[in-house]
Amino acid sequence: MQGQTTREIAQHFKVERSVTAKDQLPLFKMTSLDGLEISKQPRFIRVPEHRQDYIEICYVYQGRSQQGLNGQTYQLHQGDLVILDRNVVHSTSPHGRDDIVINIIFPSHFLKRSRLLSLEDETLVSFLEECLGDDSQHDQFLVYSGIKGDRIRHVIGLMLLDYFEPQQSSLSILQASLEILLTLLSREKSLTMTRPNRTNQSPKLILAYMVSHLAQVTLTETANHFHYSPNYLSALLKQTYGKTFKQLLLEERLKESKRLLDETSLPIAHIMDLVGMSNAYHFYQKFEQEFGVKLRDYPRLFLN
Repeated sequence: MQGQTTREIAQHFKVERSVTAKDQLPLFKMTSLDGLEISKQPRFIRVPEHRQDYIEICYVYQGRSQQGLNGQTYQLHQGDLVILDRNVVHSTSPHGRDDIVINIIFPSHFLKRSRLLSLEDETLVSFLEECLGDDSQHDQFLVYSGIKGDRIRHVIGLMLLDYFEPQQSSLSILQASLEILLTLLSREKSLTMTRPNRTNQSPKLILAYMVSHLAQVTLTETANHFHYSPNYLSALLKQTYGKTFKQLLLEERLKESKRLLDETSLPIAHIMDLVGMSNAYHFYQKFEQEFGVKLRDYPRLFLN
């Protein structure tokens, strides 16, 4: 299954693929709005970042699963479960031979608002209300880890039987089973996450991290440090500062090189090593463009 396109992956999940005008991410769309669809996530391939127009439940039936949710990575193990609203940026790392992850997808109207009132957990009720809301951003998700007992596993097992071996009233049974599943989840403790606020401190912390690791910092390493995907971290910096990771990194390296030129007598080659600039021609060229003076003509107070 190596090298599959997002369109082929979408077909595996029984959905269609298009592209969102918002950020050019693939958009997975349900082909039928009448009920729900159940499928097993594919093994050995990565499902790239995408959005969807349906609510999704991912349940780790066996093994483990690494899920990317709004740019952050979550390690799920057997019995763990995540519920996604329809605008969450979602990706999945390749699963191994022994990993079984069940996908349950359904349109928002499949939920009955009147039934939500009977749920005991306010967090789950609030999340589902957001799923049903017309004015919501629909970018929230719930992660359930360390679920106790086998009741949820049994309910999902029954849903699999009625979906893949349908009989009379199977759709009604599936809907009732979904309500039982949500009721059982209302007994569990969940972790609520939303898409990070673009006005919070995260971009400043990311930039500070870059500055303190100029010599060896990379986009992938920085993204891993903050538990973001590289694409999301890059978009976050671009949204906040109007510059790409690469542009910001070059800017900070040039600033630090100028400070070292002003305050030390270190050789230029040593300064280049300290700030992570390996190409002398590139360094001299960018320094002149940034500060309007050739590096060989730059006055150094501390140079003998």
